[in-house]
Amino acid sequence: MIEALAALLYLFNKIFFLLRELAGMRGDEQAERFANILAWSAGLLGLPFVTWILIRASDFIFGCLELGAAPPMAVGLWLELRGSAYKVPKWFNWLVAWPAIITGI
Repeated sequence: MIEALAALLYLFNKIFFLLRELAGMRGDEQAERFANILAWSAGLLGLPFVTWILIRASDFIFGCLELGAAPPMAVGLWLELRGSAYKVPKWFNWLVAWPAIITGI
């Protein structure tokens, strides 16, 4: 069941990224932004399931690599929800980037 859910969310992630690219080629910024939000959301929702599958199979390195995608996905979703004109504040690097670098995520 977990495998099917992980595969389905991964597939949705890729489909939404494809729709984002197609909307960008058409020049439809609103559809591009909406597809981007859906893609990041599907990726974040599926990430724990994929990580669980890999760790359960004793693929700890690949599980940790997949888990390392969580901070960039969260930042991408957060920035997309805030809007493209929003600049990342300096404190954000200290809150997200540095702990991720130090812990090796």
